Amino acid sequence: MKYNKNLYFIVSSSCQMTKGYSKTLLQDFSRKSLEYIPNDYYMITKLLDRHQIGEIAEKISDSSMGNFEKYINFMIDKEYAFLTKDISLFPPKCHVVHDSLFPINDAIVEFNPIVSNMEEMYSYLKELNSMQCPYLQIRFSPSSNYPYIVDVVNRICTMDFECVDIHIADSHKTPMQAWNKLI
Repeated sequence: MKYNKNLYFIVSSSCQMTKGYSKTLLQDFSRKSLEYIPNDYYMITKLLDRHQIGEIAEKISDSSMGNFEKYINFMIDKEYAFLTKDISLFPPKCHVVHDSLFPINDAIVEFNPIVSNMEEMYSYLKELNSMQCPYLQIRFSPSSNYPYIVDVVNRICTMDFECVDIHIADSHKTPMQAWNKLI
């Protein structure tokens, strides 16, 4: 390992991780960037954060050590995390959860016609709606075509979300008039 094992690993205060069903969303709010990482790295990050690298490295099997080191390099290189000798200089992030009337306050759902079963995705949306989740963000993969997007949006329109934010990959194949009609 190229790093001193006595250094503390600290996740940047501008970064937030959200563990999903199949992958984890890593957002850096100061750089306005996001990346998806495997869920296994979510747990490793939680173990590493505010601990000495050597303390966690002792728990990693020899066969996984290469991936562990690559992940630390990735986090440091992207400036999602940093290393320090003196942890007292960096107080922990405040994780106060604000009271909410809703069991789930917001959700991000990614639609991909190649891997997503539409009826299964629709049942997730209905479940979020039944739990009165007020804020929904829908992300469409680049492989989503216009009729698929219209179908999803029409289904969402039958529900009671307070705010729906839709992200669509840039498509030069669909005329602007069609997008305006959809809006």
